[in-house]
Amino acid sequence: MGSYAPNKLGLYDMHGNVWQWCSDKYEPNALARVLRGGSWINDGELCQSANRGWNGPDIRDVIIGFRLAAVP
Repeated sequence: MGSYAPNKLGLYDMHGNVWQWCSDKYEPNALARVLRGGSWINDGELCQSANRGWNGPDIRDVIIGFRLAAVP
């Protein structure tokens, strides 16, 4: 099992590997999308889901990704 309690989907330790793309926009009417969670390159205090950043949708980097989860 994980280091933390599971989330509502029963998944453990779902933060800290890559910045995660989110579907919400950083500001209304902006192209920039929200990134959450920090990555392996950041200090530990940034690797939490409450950490919020942004970038344009055309940006690609090894520290940015997304998660897929199937709900049974």
